Amino acid sequence: MRSLGSDPVFKSRLADFLYTLKFPATKAHVEAALVSGNASEYLVEAVSLIPDRVYTDFDDVASEVLGILDMIPSVAGKVW
Repeated sequence: MRSLGSDPVFKSRLADFLYTLKFPATKAHVEAALVSGNASEYLVEAVSLIPDRVYTDFDDVASEVLGILDMIPSVAGKVW
């Protein structure tokens, strides 16, 4: 199975939800951006599993989120 982290479409879709996010950003900021962008409950749930820390840029967030989605493929197809 192909890793979502290497899929530019998934990264692009995640960027659509996080385009207003200013970095550095905390996990809470990432979650708030997803909720305000009307992200699916599955994507918000995936973000709830990333480490609670400060993220330096979009790629930092994307790496963590897509890593989580790679670990739970049954959710990955439902995030958008």
